[in-house]
Amino acid sequence: MFTGIIEYLGEIIEIHNIGNELEITIKTNISEEIKLGQSIACNGTCLTVTKLEKNNISFFISAETIAKTTIANWYLGQIINLELAMQAHARFDGHMVSGHIDARAIVQDISKKNDSHIVIIEIPPAYIEYIIDKGSIAIDGISLTINEIKHNMIYLNIIPHSWNNTNMQYLQAKDEVNIEIDLIAKYIKKLHVK
Repeated sequence: MFTGIIEYLGEIIEIHNIGNELEITIKTNISEEIKLGQSIACNGTCLTVTKLEKNNISFFISAETIAKTTIANWYLGQIINLELAMQAHARFDGHMVSGHIDARAIVQDISKKNDSHIVIIEIPPAYIEYIIDKGSIAIDGISLTINEIKHNMIYLNIIPHSWNNTNMQYLQAKDEVNIEIDLIAKYIKKLHVK
């Protein structure tokens, strides 16, 4: 379980194809001790550490995960959002994020407004019913508040701290991002279906 508060950034330094699966190595400056088998959210996707070498962390990625996320588009040199799994005794600053990506979404526009940035993202129609004004959503693992919804477009106001300390600063229009819908919204929807 994660909170959507990005703690570190990493750079992809190796991508190896293993049949229809991948092994990806990310160079990072994570200051905490990392162990084999540990879960780390990489652009919001919960991945298991399979190799460690100094500041380089490797992950094996299944075909299912590749199909569901933006990982097929990742490239050498790309900057990735990283979050370690939450600890029971720690402060809960974001919202409940499982690291299980629901879908990919497309960035439609990015504009500057005063010191912040407005990011407009087109959400796949099947997921729009889970989204509410001022509700939470994870975009590439970042816990964000939805400012406005128009049809299947969500408007996000990215404050300078979030912009400067995540890979949001590298986003461009037409980029794909990982989205994870609010976990509570999914449970409520399932209860109402019965």
